[in-house]
Formats: sequence, structure tokens, C-alpha cells
Amino acid sequence: TTLNTDMAIAGPGFFTIVSEATGKESYTRNGQFSYDKEGFLSTLRGGRVQALKVDRVTGESKGIPGALKVLGLVDAPRPTGDGSRGTGLIIAANLDANAVVKDVPVDPTNVLDSMYNFATSTTVYDALGNSHAATIAMRKRPDLPEQIDPGTGQPIAGTGVSNQWEYYMMFDGASLGQVPGTMVAVGGGFMQFTADGKLIAATGGSFEAQPGGVGPDGEPLPAGPPRLIPQPVNPDTGVPQFAVPFGGSNPIILGLHLGDGYNPDDPTDPRSGLDGITQFAGSYNVLQTSADGNPAGTLESIFLEDNGTVNGVFDAGYTRSIGRLVLTKFDNPGKLAQVGDNMLV
Repeated sequence: TTLNTDMAIAGPGFFTIVSEATGKESYTRNGQFSYDKEGFLSTLRGGRVQALKVDRVTGESKGIPGALKVLGLVDAPRPTGDGSRGTGLIIAANLDANAVVKDVPVDPTNVLDSMYNFATSTTVYDALGNSHAATIAMRKRPDLPEQIDPGTGQPIAGTGVSNQWEYYMMFDGASLGQVPGTMVAVGGGFMQFTADGKLIAATGGSFEAQPGGVGPDGEPLPAGPPRLIPQPVNPDTGVPQFAVPFGGSNPIILGLHLGDGYNPDDPTDPRSGLDGITQFAGSYNVLQTSADGNPAGTLESIFLEDNGTVNGVFDAGYTRSIGRLVLTKFDNPGKLAQVGDNMLV
């Protein structure tokens, strides 16, 4: 395996090199690098090039400078995130405001196409790096005209509701250790839109069992499918979260970004209500469906950005930053002493 490790500096500064044998620093502008027997980026004489680690979510430098592993670098799997720091699933799409309300109730244990209006999918990863297709299904709710309680003169709770949709996060049963080929909802929630189609808010939701009753003839009635009820979002992440037991094992938490929403009654609210899900007349239109996370991978090649970020291309089909080179600057570089092999101290 070979890697293109030649680099150059535009402007002032020196690559920072540390001797593996002595631990001493030296400096060079010669960017003809290779890798040592342990796979670290190094000079041709074996001094290790220093770099900072890069936060996989924010892209910011972190930690203290150290040697940069390149050859034979194995990347551990990273599960899809819980919604914090922009991780998790991100969905941006338009829902047709003229969609017809479905009359088939949703059974979360066996979700059929006839139960929702629209769906979109993306790939997520569990803690072992296995991939799973996460499907977000959208279902329009009926508008309920406002009704007034004649006794109090106040609106009756649950009436006067319009421009609402339900959503469900679901997986093939095979991903959950259940019946393959059956779509199973692990959770859901509600979205409220303004009259002109902007998202006000998206809530979380959980399923509540519906017990059976007694018919007019005294015979017991069977229980209905579990019903979706709203739940507040996690205040730490600001997005709905769902516990997903991939393979029937301990669940991981997936976050779902559907948009920031906004307050139409607050003219100072800087949010637009247009950055995620919208509800305008016209066709369904997906603008973004994505999720973070990745399977395990082995580094195949690297490339360098202008700011010194070293990006790795992995055999599992993804790219991520693996380090950021450290340049050392001196007020008077002319006082540095030559020690051979284009190295200065």
C-alpha cells in the first residue's frame, strides 16, 4: 500500500517533527514525508510529524500535538448519534398541504404503506457498525374545527386543531430481532405547521396501549393498536429521541432533526420555520435525508486541505479528518540552527 504523503507550506512556519528515539523537537519546511514501520507520518529519517486530533462532529482541533497514524489506520465503527451537536438523522422535505387524510389507523407493530402519506429513508449505524435503513413515515392528521363548551364559553380541548402531521421512525423487523419484512415503528411524534406551511415545532412521541372494551351485547372487544401520544423533546438536544434495540439488544438513542421551527407570534424570533420540514401545496420534495455514523474502515488514502487538515479515505466508503498538521512559527527563524537533512533546531 502506498500513500501520497508529499506536502508543502505556503507562507511562514515549519512542520513540527519529534524524534521517536529522543523525544526532541526539530523543524523543517521540507514536506517530503513517508511513514515509519509503525505507520506514522514521518520524515525520511524517521522523525514523526506532529498533528492535532480533529473532533469528528465539530471539525475543531483538540488535544495536544502528537504523531499521526496513517498507514494501516483502522477506524472503529461510530454509531449514529443521539441528536446532540448536530448528530443523528436530519430530514428536510416538503409535505403536500393537499394530502388526503388516511382512514387506516397506524399499527406500529406492522406499519403498511396504506397507513401513511409519505416516507423517506436513510442509513444509520449501530454500535457494532452494522447498517440499518431508518424510514421516517409522515401521516397527515385531520383538521378539527374549534368547538365551544356551552357551559364555560371556552374552546373544548383537542378542537381547533389544523395543519398537523404525525411522523413515525420505523425499521424492518430484521433490524430489531423481530419478523423480517415487517415494518416496525420504534416511536414517532407530531409536527405543527402555520397556515402558510412553516414548521412551528416537532414533538417526540411514544406508544400507549389501547385496552379492549365491552360491546353493547356485553361481549369483550379486542384491544386496538397502540396509540401515539406526544412527548416533550429532550431539552439538552432540542430534538426528538428514540431508543432503538437493534438486534433485540441494548438500545441506542437516535436523534431526529426535523427543523428548528419558530414562533409565529414572536416577531423577534430569528428562526424561519423553513430549515426542515415544511407543508406547502404541491408534490412531496426531499431536500435532505442524512445521518452520521459509519462502519469500521481501514485507511486507503489521504489528502490535505489548505488549513493543514489531513483527510482519510477509508475502504468502507467514507472520508473523515484524521488530524491537523501543527506548524510552528518563529519571530526570528534566522536564529534556528541547521542540523542536517533540512532540519532546524
